[in-house]
Amino acid sequence: MGAAELQAGYSAAVIPRGCAGAPEAVYADQWCFSIGQSTSYVAWRLNNTNEWGTVFSLYSPPGMHEDTNWGHAADWHIHADNIKNVIVTEPAVGHVAAWTRSDTYRYGRVGYIEQVMRTEEGAVAAVTVSTMSDGEVQIITEECRAYGARTQCGEIGWYFNLDFHYQSAAAS
Repeated sequence: MGAAELQAGYSAAVIPRGCAGAPEAVYADQWCFSIGQSTSYVAWRLNNTNEWGTVFSLYSPPGMHEDTNWGHAADWHIHADNIKNVIVTEPAVGHVAAWTRSDTYRYGRVGYIEQVMRTEEGAVAAVTVSTMSDGEVQIITEECRAYGARTQCGEIGWYFNLDFHYQSAAAS
C-alpha cells in the first residue's frame, strides 16, 4: 500500500482536550495521541490492521495507570521495556519501529513495519515503514545489517511487537 492510500485511509476523531493528562492545546485522537503525528498514525494502523481484540491507546495495555503512558515516540522503548517480550531483535510486518531521538526526530518517531525484505540467506536486508509527520503519511525504507543477534535498520533503534493479546496468551 502506498502513501496516498494510507493517507486516504487515516482517520482519527478529534477530541479537543478529551484525554486525561493531555495538555489543553493538544488535539487528541480517539486513542489519546496527538492527531497527525507518528504516534496517532501507528495507533490507527495497529487498531485497524491487527486482530487483537484489544484496543491500543496511550494507556495500553489495559490497566496502565493514567500517569504511565506511551507519551512521545522517543519514550516508547522505555514503556515497551517494562512489558515482557515486547521488544524484539528482528523486525516483522505489523511490528512497530521506533527511531532514536535525534536532531531530526526531537520527540522521536514511530512507524508501522509494512514490509521486510530478506537476502537469499534469509537475513533482513531492508524494511519499509509507514509513518506520519504533521499529518502527512511517509513511506521510509531503511537498509539493515545484523549485529550479533540484533538487526539494525538505519536509525531505527527498537522494534516492538505490541500485540498485547498475543503477549497475554504467551504469558499463560
